[in-house]
Amino acid sequence: MDKIKYALLDTDFISKTYNIQNNDSDHLIDLIVAMPEYRFYCHEQIQKELNLHNKREVSIWLQNQIGSKVIRCFTDEEILQYLLDSLGRSGIVVYVDFLQKACEYYSKDYFIENFKKLNGIDYLDITKEKFIMALKHDCDALGNDNNLGELKSYVLIQFLMFMHDQRVYIFCSDDKKARRGMINFGIKCISVISSFMRLQKEIGFSKDEALPYINTWLGILKESGQSTFRIHNNYKEETVIRVACEKIFDEMFEGKLVELQTGELKYR
Repeated sequence: MDKIKYALLDTDFISKTYNIQNNDSDHLIDLIVAMPEYRFYCHEQIQKELNLHNKREVSIWLQNQIGSKVIRCFTDEEILQYLLDSLGRSGIVVYVDFLQKACEYYSKDYFIENFKKLNGIDYLDITKEKFIMALKHDCDALGNDNNLGELKSYVLIQFLMFMHDQRVYIFCSDDKKARRGMINFGIKCISVISSFMRLQKEIGFSKDEALPYINTWLGILKESGQSTFRIHNNYKEETVIRVACEKIFDEMFEGKLVELQTGELKYR
């Protein structure tokens, strides 16, 4: 039996792949969460962000997946309780360490500047309830639009690695900076475009099967003014070239591309 792959879903990825459909209005995200040997997770902040940005249909889809146990959704309280059960009082210290490491991606002082309530706490001498109240206070002050979803996802990634003691995947944003932040945790990032290659690898997704989804996405990209993807060439990873969107999908199914850890693609 193949080793189980633990994978996190972020807001941007869920939203975009929900909107990519075939001619029967099946969503690309449904193919992804049905991949065998994968276990999918998200943080409850993802649900909040979908509601905040008026993505009601996507939010309902996510809630249904959580309800049917296709996706496991963690709250801060659940993460903390697991750590306390495993480590005793040190569980809170470990949670804060996860959060501090997540904050360091933005700046070395991000935690100190934005989690002021937590900064004044003796982590070994506080109840779970009081800690959660302090965490909520700081998160509310930070606000939903200030990287909170990404921060909570970074915390959850570290928690999943702690739970399962193995590499974790994240199906994540097309934002290059956000993806590069993930690899600091040793994470394999899968972007929207590289998810087509992942489906090809995991379920034998053929070009004929993919084409209706591709055409939908090309239409969405055209409406947004995007006509090319940035692809790494085959002799220097740091060098990228712009390639027409349609051409990329042709070359993808011809086996000319490989996935990078960042979720970007590279010519063989």
